Amino acid sequence: VFDRFPNIGQGEYVWGWWVLDIDGDNIADGTNPVNYDTDGDWINDWFEIDDDMVNGVRGDGGSPIRYDDRTTS
Repeated sequence: VFDRFPNIGQGEYVWGWWVLDIDGDNIADGTNPVNYDTDGDWINDWFEIDDDMVNGVRGDGGSPIRYDDRTTS
């Protein structure tokens, strides 16, 4: 059950950090640098690109890991 965000200042990590964060900086690094990424989270590109192709607007979908929408306007 999700009740709060991890306190990284106290050494708590996001669930699954060992899969996404290689260097311990709490930024999702991913495991395959061949899969080019536009927002630094590596693992969500398929979903983000699929959303962009469906509605024709690039970058409007949210990133499930970073919880942002990357809109610039």
